Amino acid sequence: WDLSWSSGGKAVLAHLPLDQQVAYLATPRYRRKSETDLVPREELAAELVSIRDQGFAMSVGVPPASSSSIGCAIFDKSGAPFAALSITGASDRLDRDGLLALSPHVTEAARRISIGMTMSPV
Repeated sequence: WDLSWSSGGKAVLAHLPLDQQVAYLATPRYRRKSETDLVPREELAAELVSIRDQGFAMSVGVPPASSSSIGCAIFDKSGAPFAALSITGASDRLDRDGLLALSPHVTEAARRISIGMTMSPV
């Protein structure tokens, strides 16, 4: 799967260094499960800026699975994103308001995991 298809993938992409984002965006990205519908590079770049600013990514009612998700990047001890934490559910049960209600919990959990990644082993 392309990283731009999931909230977790987008959260990681949004926190990559700019040169890595530019390299990623240089290749055409297709919408999920499409071989013809391209995501405009400018649209994805703007979404990544927004994700970085708010600290989480959301996907609401994304076909074909009709699922919704919220995801946050997890960072290693150097501050680089290397994983993501996400919650996914059926879009008829998990709408935009539901995702926003989960956002403080998901961002806090991802922050705590990231802190744990920076601690030295005992």
